Amino acid sequence: MTDGRNRDVSYLRLSVTDRCNLRCTYCMPAEGVPALAHSDMLSYEELLRLARLFARLGTRRVRLTGGEPLVRKNLERLVAGLKEAPGIEWVGLTTNGVLLKEQLPALLSAGLDGVNLSLDTLDRAQYRVITRRDALHQVLEGLEAARSCSGLRVKLNCVPTGVNRKQGGDGTSPVHWQGPFDGKGAFRGVRRLSVSAGAAAADAGPVSPGPGDHGAVDSDLPGPGFGYGRPVCDQYCGGLQLYGGDLPPGGPVS
Repeated sequence: MTDGRNRDVSYLRLSVTDRCNLRCTYCMPAEGVPALAHSDMLSYEELLRLARLFARLGTRRVRLTGGEPLVRKNLERLVAGLKEAPGIEWVGLTTNGVLLKEQLPALLSAGLDGVNLSLDTLDRAQYRVITRRDALHQVLEGLEAARSCSGLRVKLNCVPTGVNRKQGGDGTSPVHWQGPFDGKGAFRGVRRLSVSAGAAAADAGPVSPGPGDHGAVDSDLPGPGFGYGRPVCDQYCGGLQLYGGDLPPGGPVS
């Protein structure tokens, strides 16, 4: 299966729920959004059928998203079913990490291959402001649990906001940046990035747009590689995703 530019399409994202246990200011209002009825959501069996059909067309990697996917019960059942599907070689999860520590053993037993964890700050007060919840401790516990698992690929997603974008190298953010926004909040380009992961810290220096201006990756770094990915469209998300390379196992987050 190929897209309109004749590129192979081998990666599928499945949203398993529209519900979330956080209320991030850049994502939804404090009161949340109207939730879909359970009868309007695809069952695990229906999601597996879709994945198998896509696998016949060349899909090899599947990522589970939400909402927050871990709020849906028995997610390990879906992971196990995907791992058993002919053609599916890799199954990952994007999560805010609040429920990760308690569910990780079952997910690993089901065959989970990777975790992308959304974490915008390591400062508890800033975390409360951004997410409207006091759950940073649970998130960090989930992150450490994931990083301690041999063979599990772990990445961080970080969204610059008006709360955390002024952070410097003070250890309060897993990813630091300088100057991505103008005074009105409009994106004007990434100037410098650095990532904190245990004892490893890297300063990316200037980051230039990649082919087609869809993002940039700097691989000439002494620590984990990282870059930025543009949103699917500005109407969907005016924020900016910063993502780290594979995080080294063990050691503190900051």
